[in-house]
Amino acid sequence: MVVSGLPASGKSTVASRIAPLLGLELIDKDDILEASFPSGEIDPETRTRLSRQADHTMRKRLEVVPSACLVSHWQRPELSTSSGTPTGWVASLPDLVEVYCACSPVTAARRFLERTRHAGHGDHLRDPDLVIEQLHALAALGPLGIGKTVVVDTEGEFDVIGAVKAVSRA
Repeated sequence: MVVSGLPASGKSTVASRIAPLLGLELIDKDDILEASFPSGEIDPETRTRLSRQADHTMRKRLEVVPSACLVSHWQRPELSTSSGTPTGWVASLPDLVEVYCACSPVTAARRFLERTRHAGHGDHLRDPDLVIEQLHALAALGPLGIGKTVVVDTEGEFDVIGAVKAVSRA
């Protein structure tokens, strides 16, 4: 299972609540990435290198578990080939289910600008107007379209049991 959606759409929250109920190991790229960050800010080149290493670590972890829930900001080639985890290897996984966290770009932007993450992400350096513009562009693309898709409304609290049932059916 892969969990997708806009940045700050609730991917990690959804995954952390449904993965255990589905018996899936949770592999969240942000957890892997943050464990590799030094303290404080880092330069963009180092951030990109560490991000690609985290992508590789995700793939390696998946090789040693029977099934998993993968969480990341997935690459959208329509917008960028440098931002996000590449999806080519994920799309080839058998019996893939994509859980798409759906919320408005306005909600995602508010959450993104209000959250506090490791300084290595560089969130605090982003222009708020550009964040909103980028989230609108991403939202227009919708789900990744890999595997069977289950849409979970994350505008507010989401239905955990309903999401688990939908994934099980898919």
